[in-house]
Amino acid sequence: MGKIRKLSQNVANQIAAGEVIDRPASVVRELLDNSIDSGSDRITIRIEDGGSSLIRVSDNGAGMDKDDLLISIERHATSKISFVSDIFAIKTLGFRGEALPSICSVSRVEITSRRADQISAYRLKASGGTIESIEEAGAPAGTTVDVRDLYFNTPARRKFLKTERTETGLITDTVSRIALPFTDIYIKLLDNYTGKTILNLPSSDSELNRLTALFGKEVAQSFMDARFTHGRFSLRAYLAPPELSRTRGDRIYVYINNRNIRDKLVMSAITGGYGQRLMKGRYPQVALFIDIDPAFVDINVHPAKQEVRFEDGRVIYQSISSTIARALGDQINPFKSSFDISHEKPVFQPPVEPGRIQEADAPVQAYQQEATVEQQGLEVKEAISETQQALFSQKKATYQQLDTEEVITPVRKEIPVQQVQPSDSHDHINENPVVIGQLKGTYLLFEERDGLLIIDQHAAHERVVYETLRQKYAAKKMESQNFLLPVNIELSKKDARILEEKL
Repeated sequence: MGKIRKLSQNVANQIAAGEVIDRPASVVRELLDNSIDSGSDRITIRIEDGGSSLIRVSDNGAGMDKDDLLISIERHATSKISFVSDIFAIKTLGFRGEALPSICSVSRVEITSRRADQISAYRLKASGGTIESIEEAGAPAGTTVDVRDLYFNTPARRKFLKTERTETGLITDTVSRIALPFTDIYIKLLDNYTGKTILNLPSSDSELNRLTALFGKEVAQSFMDARFTHGRFSLRAYLAPPELSRTRGDRIYVYINNRNIRDKLVMSAITGGYGQRLMKGRYPQVALFIDIDPAFVDINVHPAKQEVRFEDGRVIYQSISSTIARALGDQINPFKSSFDISHEKPVFQPPVEPGRIQEADAPVQAYQQEATVEQQGLEVKEAISETQQALFSQKKATYQQLDTEEVITPVRKEIPVQQVQPSDSHDHINENPVVIGQLKGTYLLFEERDGLLIIDQHAAHERVVYETLRQKYAAKKMESQNFLLPVNIELSKKDARILEEKL
């Protein structure tokens, strides 16, 4: 007898569910997509225990009759497509017919639905993928889906769930991301135990109101509007200035035909558009909307439908990056915000030979050939503040006020330009570098064994303050006092929820 056997439908469904339903937030995503596709203008989501005990999604959409309700939990049953070619014209959020059967296979589900032209609703109950009953019920037009005891029959999956707080946070983020483009739909997320509202997004004619609810008032009011139109697609972006950047990329919202996606190419294009305006390790706050002919993008890459493939990714990348860079360039001078550059005395001006520059927008490649340039005089300030001096207090060295002529003497000799590869490693920095001076009120210059050391004094000072606070916190010596007058701060819904939990 052969070793290969065909899996039962129930086992196959549970395996397939692992791709679609990996945590409670995935259930919410699939059900919310279905509610939006049904034409709802009001959707309410209730959760218990971070979604592991209960997820209830209610809408006032088109609803289903008895026949549709029965077939809706069968795999690959959908009203969105009939032929393969339909996939490349699809604009609805769902179309694969996998969500409900996957959810039913790993939970206890109750679906109540009524079409507006019907007198009675129907209620279907299923457990572990098996239908237990279907009966008439009283309910308003629309659909309500109750998902209870998620992973009750797959305990190995359940043990990988995070804490209630973490899962609730992921659900909140999922709802926020899906809801942003659909400003005409009222979406509300509540804790079913306490009745507390976690997220409240009223419908609005203004996109700014939805942006304000998700990003906070300060960020929303700072957004710059950038637009670009190509033959096959158009872009619309809301860009926060670089000074409002964050340490995480969780405030980058990307949409293709109103579908929230997570795409590395698009993310790279966004950060590329900001370029050196962002410090290393910082991410901008952006809402980017791409409207594109469905024939030129493949959304059927993964069951979660959050990964895409573009027919011409190069054009998409360049369009996004250049549109953002142009918008920021029109409104922000990346140098003036930090220091002013004297045009009368440039810091460095290498000679340019005709024909050497082939294309202005081409990426800079490593320079392999030996060359020579003339080094001009550098403008160096004469003093370093006490805070900056404290960065190297361990060496207990002193220095006299430095004169520009003594620090860097202008030379008129040719020096070879060698290929230099930037390094993120700081292991090579000497403990006792020699202080040279300060450049443009922003950079500290030091001479060390291996050459010139340049430190961004603002970033260094931030690190010193950060490490000091860490040490005080670890030693439980944090100092605090109440304000004489209260100070109001604007927070996004997500940040406000986190703050409440920490208080």
